[in-house]
Amino acid sequence: MFTLIDRLYGIGKDKDSYKGEDKPRMKIRLNGQQLQIYEFCILLMVKGSEKDRDIIGLRHFPFKRSFRELRKFFMPDSHEKVRQAYYKALLELLNIYNKHGYKYICK
Repeated sequence: MFTLIDRLYGIGKDKDSYKGEDKPRMKIRLNGQQLQIYEFCILLMVKGSEKDRDIIGLRHFPFKRSFRELRKFFMPDSHEKVRQAYYKALLELLNIYNKHGYKYICK
C-alpha cells in the first residue's frame, strides 16, 4: 500500500507534504451561514449546565465519537445509559431555547 501511495503521489521531505508540491494546500473557509450556526451553538452551550456541556463536548470535539467510545469517559455506565444522558442534555438545551428565546441566549 505504501508503494502505491508513493508511486501515485510521492512523499516529500517531511511527512506533511507531497513530492513536487509548489502551492500550499487549499484552506477551507466557513461562509456566513455556517459561522452563525456555530456561534449560536456555542452561545447555547454556555447556557447549559456543566454536565450537559461535558457530554456534548466530549461527543463532538475534536471529532464525533460513538456512544461506545464515549462510554470510556463515563466508566461505570453502559453505552445505552450514556446515549440517554446525551439525548437528555440535548433536550435540556432545546427546552432552554424554547422557553427563553434567542435574546436570552445572546445576552
